[in-house]
Amino acid sequence: MVRTAVIIAAGMGSRLNGEGGNLPKPLVRVGGVGLLNRAILSAKVAGIGRFVVVVGYRGEEIQAAIDSDPQIDVPVTWVYNPEWERANGVSVLKAREAVDGPFVLMMSDHLFE
Repeated sequence: MVRTAVIIAAGMGSRLNGEGGNLPKPLVRVGGVGLLNRAILSAKVAGIGRFVVVVGYRGEEIQAAIDSDPQIDVPVTWVYNPEWERANGVSVLKAREAVDGPFVLMMSDHLFE
């Protein structure tokens, strides 16, 4: 079973058009829970125990919010993508050194149960 997830959370989130106020997209709340928090917590319930999160735009702010959240009690490895304005595949490639086997690829703004 796959136990690692790579989550792409690097983009600007311009398609939200200000819906999240001044928050970076991965921190925008849907149903009272931030998008990235929801992705991590949902994947944890599904059996994922290790997370590699690729950030770019406002990455330090995103990392600080997740690292200080007591609900996130699983290991998170942070990878910074300085080319965050490029396609998502670039962010996946940036994560390659932090992953040593099969992984699930997730986007911070895709919701699932």
